[in-house]
Amino acid sequence: MTQTFHQTGHLLKHFLKRDRLKIILWIVCLAVFSAIFLPYFNTVAEDSGLEAMYETMQNPAIIAIAGKTLVTDDADYTVGVFFTQEMLLFCSLGALIISLLHIVSHTRKEENLGLTEIIQSLPVGRHAASAALIIENVLIHLVLVTTIIGMLLFLRDSDDVTTTGIILYASSIGAMGLFGGALGFLFAQLMPTSSGASGGGLLVTGLLFGTRAYTDVSALNWSYFNPLSWSYLSAPFDKNRFDLLGYSLLLSVIIVALATFLEHQRDIDASYIPEPKGRAHAKKSSLSVPGWIFGLNRGVIITWLITFVLFGALYGSIYGDMQSFLEGNEFIQQFLAAGGSNLSMEVSFTSTIMVVLIGIIPILPIIVINRLYTEEREQRLELILALPVSRQKLYLTAIFLAIILSIIATVITTYSLGVTALGTMTDTSMLEMSDFFKGSLNLFPTIVFFIGLAGLCLGIFPQVGRLSYLYLVYSFLLEYMSGMLDLPDWLQKTSLHSWFPLVPTNEIDWPTFTTVSLIGVALIVTGFLGYIRRDLKTA
Repeated sequence: MTQTFHQTGHLLKHFLKRDRLKIILWIVCLAVFSAIFLPYFNTVAEDSGLEAMYETMQNPAIIAIAGKTLVTDDADYTVGVFFTQEMLLFCSLGALIISLLHIVSHTRKEENLGLTEIIQSLPVGRHAASAALIIENVLIHLVLVTTIIGMLLFLRDSDDVTTTGIILYASSIGAMGLFGGALGFLFAQLMPTSSGASGGGLLVTGLLFGTRAYTDVSALNWSYFNPLSWSYLSAPFDKNRFDLLGYSLLLSVIIVALATFLEHQRDIDASYIPEPKGRAHAKKSSLSVPGWIFGLNRGVIITWLITFVLFGALYGSIYGDMQSFLEGNEFIQQFLAAGGSNLSMEVSFTSTIMVVLIGIIPILPIIVINRLYTEEREQRLELILALPVSRQKLYLTAIFLAIILSIIATVITTYSLGVTALGTMTDTSMLEMSDFFKGSLNLFPTIVFFIGLAGLCLGIFPQVGRLSYLYLVYSFLLEYMSGMLDLPDWLQKTSLHSWFPLVPTNEIDWPTFTTVSLIGVALIVTGFLGYIRRDLKTA
């Protein structure tokens, strides 16, 4: 057993040195986002703000997005509870995804590149590298939890934000990060490629998020069987259920142990789910540039399109519960009457849900565009360019495919949401199918912008292709936060989504629609000019 983990400590030091910049950025960004908004929640809580927020956060549409609170009376709805319901799920989700991708990139990806075989040729134990990586992940999250605790203790300005609640809040985020790392380690054993391992882990994460949205609204007891739900159901600043934190840590240990066993039973670069065998002869469609690019991304495209449909149907299924909630909530009815609004709350929340659903669609076109650089980095694009194929055709085909997929994804997501929503509501609803499509059309320029940003990165700054993902996440989260908190106007305007009115609550702002679309096109053209001029990454 000792020989199995020989030189783990030496490898750990090497990994920490190798990843030091990434670790610093990882901890700082996640800790700041997890804690920095606490003062704004104190501002919202002034006067009778918490009572209004409690009623608002009981809406099934909000619960499906942010999670369920265990508080059953507005008198017990404190600043800490409000802060937890608004922040904890998304912070935990962020920690989970970052950790998952980090583990996959240093396990399965390094196996695919042959780096693991080089390490194994040295006098190190069979599982030393994996053990060092898991220990590194644990240390990262210990520092992350400590940093979040310190920041919240410094920023708190209310007796409701207790030290015990702060410790549980931060620890829940850390526990989800460890769970994500364990999940990534498991899929690194199961899948033959790093993209498959990342995709499998993210697919499970998406399913956990989607099922918890449904169970939180319709069957809360079932949410206790969902590991992702354990973060906010631990109820920091309220019930303080440390037992759910313990379950999260125990599950992570079990998954790591299982993954270690699976790793021990397989050879390097082998997997338990074999890579499908290719055809002896390529299809005619694969001999063209569009067919080749589509073939590279076929699995990802199918997976994401199915995911979009499921998310649309999932959020559409809660409209019936939301309608029942609104009809039986006297406080909300009085609030709407006092505001003199002629719009139903269903229309208002449709505007919010469209931001969520359209906000995730750019992920697919960004993946398609970034795949060109992956092929370039792995020295495979040179083989294509040795044929009578131009860079212009490669770039424009990838962009064209990204736009077509964006249109398809927008249509099927909107249709899935609309059909399900209208099917679950009574005839008293003011919504029509055209309202859903109007909302998605309003935000389509944001997709064009992110396609342009991805194209710009590919053409001029290919090493920072993930910048598109980072700004997408930043823009989405800032828009999500601005709906509840009184953030400074300059800060809100750094989010692309903030420039667009909420539709169907409001009418489409055509000048903004046109301007952002043209900016996206300009970025695409700039990326094109850069791509045909820059040198390719060669060995």
